[in-house]
Amino acid sequence: MKNVIIIILFIVSDMNSQIIKQWDISTSGINYFFVRDVRTDYNDNIYFCGGNRDFNVLKFNMNGIQLWYDKYNAGGLGNNVNWANKLAIDPDGSIYVTGSISQNKLNSLTDLIIIKYSTSGNILWSKTYSGPGLLDDSGRDIVIDQEGFIYVAGYSSGSVTNRDMLLIKYDSNGNQIWLRTYGGNLEDLFSSIKVDSNNNVIVVGTSFVNNNNEDSYVIKYDKNGNVLWYRNYDDINHLGNYGELLLLGSNNDIYVGGYEKNSSGYISNYFILKYDTNGNQLWSYKCPESLRNSRIVDMYEYSGKLFLLGYYSLFNTNSINIDWLISCLNLNDGTVEWIRSVDGKANGWDTPSKISRINNVILFVGNIENVGTGYDIFFVGLDISSNMIFSDTYNSPEYLNDNATAAFTNDNSIYIGGYKSNGTTSTGLLLKYNYSTMFLQKPNLVSPLNNSSGLSLSVELVWLPIQNATSYNLQVSTKSDFSSIVYTYSNIIMPSRRISSLNYNTKYYWRVNATNGNNTSDWSEVWSFTTQPSASNYWQTTNWNLQNTGIQAITSNKQNHIFVCTATDGIYRSTDLGNNWQKLINGLTPSNITSISIDELDRIFIGTHGSGVYYSTNNGDSWNKTNLSANYINKIFALNNYI
Repeated sequence: MKNVIIIILFIVSDMNSQIIKQWDISTSGINYFFVRDVRTDYNDNIYFCGGNRDFNVLKFNMNGIQLWYDKYNAGGLGNNVNWANKLAIDPDGSIYVTGSISQNKLNSLTDLIIIKYSTSGNILWSKTYSGPGLLDDSGRDIVIDQEGFIYVAGYSSGSVTNRDMLLIKYDSNGNQIWLRTYGGNLEDLFSSIKVDSNNNVIVVGTSFVNNNNEDSYVIKYDKNGNVLWYRNYDDINHLGNYGELLLLGSNNDIYVGGYEKNSSGYISNYFILKYDTNGNQLWSYKCPESLRNSRIVDMYEYSGKLFLLGYYSLFNTNSINIDWLISCLNLNDGTVEWIRSVDGKANGWDTPSKISRINNVILFVGNIENVGTGYDIFFVGLDISSNMIFSDTYNSPEYLNDNATAAFTNDNSIYIGGYKSNGTTSTGLLLKYNYSTMFLQKPNLVSPLNNSSGLSLSVELVWLPIQNATSYNLQVSTKSDFSSIVYTYSNIIMPSRRISSLNYNTKYYWRVNATNGNNTSDWSEVWSFTTQPSASNYWQTTNWNLQNTGIQAITSNKQNHIFVCTATDGIYRSTDLGNNWQKLINGLTPSNITSISIDELDRIFIGTHGSGVYYSTNNGDSWNKTNLSANYINKIFALNNYI
């Protein structure tokens, strides 16, 4: 990519009129608590885990009321290095937490631990693993497959300078099924783990194997622990790189995220690799070199795109001026679609943490540094084209710094986990925001087409319906800035409105917004149409010679064919602007045709008085009756496969 264009989303004011904060709670009484992971179960209960001095796990209900809390410290022998890193919940509601715990207060060496809790917080079993070197071991990630087996990925130390990647499989009773290690001669570890739809296990991590420099690795095992394939990534300069993130795509494609080092040993630029299920590399992407010191922290796949969240600095060395970096890649070839940045008011250290999604809005969560309030939690919602939908900042009044470390969405709720600190102590923090009345998209106008001309003095204005909207507001003006509004309609239920008594040869501008009683969307784009010239020089007589048939509806299609519906003699078509007419009777028996609508594919739908709805896909040459039970149709409208 030769030129990088970044649009900075300056944090000047929050766009939070669509955000409703339900509650914020802190783990008061639990000091030195740093949240590492947050999850929810099938009953909308919330769990979060973390640690520092103790291995902590808490459960809250959907209203933010604490249900139970467990502090696991291996019988009180810990030495301030106990961490609950990740948790997973099975379909029965059992909770599995992995991390590391110190069992010797004479040093800070740790063992890997996995604990299974019941829904009421009772420990059903706990297992520890201490590697052959009796040094540091830790569980970094955990996942449950479709058969209920549990996998823990992390590392195990064989000596002071030798740490290996570690993968352990357990059954639901805590029995170890198998254990696998992988690595070179120095510091190796697994960072992330996923299970695909065939119960194969994919892990990503880092190993010292080439020239004593780090390479990122992705390894795929079958459920029996056999290696199906492995791939390593060695950057072109052979200066070392780290594999940190793993994302499993909707069709089992594999995305690996990590970062390269520069010659000074600092973070250089992050990279993304895409593999198919057989380990073939499909494409690679590296953050542009102009965005120095970039690091990826999360990835998310949605709607044919890969969304990336990271940070960068424009300086050549590690700097206190760090900004968020939000990127969108095409899922098929890895090309950049757009890049955005977030910069706090203090222009200091702004660190992102997590991506999630709520409805069709991509949620980005992290921290920003503001003037006077220290570090604050910040989140922003973007649509897939990078338009900002909402944003908000959280600043606790009693603490100097607030930090978000985990986030997820569930139904219409956003949960953000983190901690707040005052420089000497810290406590866990959990926030809940509601999305049910958050955001209404602005309507998209449909017809008449923008800049249409020669329209009659009675025009039906149509727009697409908006999810969660209960009504619409319409404005019609003779000036584009709406300083001369001639029609205003409120509380329109259906996404259309007919306006009549318009003036001849006049240009009108119109726009619509949506509302649900709590929030109102932005106005739609402004479209215009121009009415026909005065009747004296506009009308001419057609060759219509059917008398007393009672014309009830008339319309035309894209070919300028005219269709006339009558009350006593069926439907007629003219292909030459009314000079000649043909009665359309093939498959059509009723004679009282009340209404007609032609959709964007030129499919014709008619309503009848007594015989329901008929449709034609060949310009009216033949007709089929729908299975609608209602017989008397007064009005019909077709759009986008909806009738």
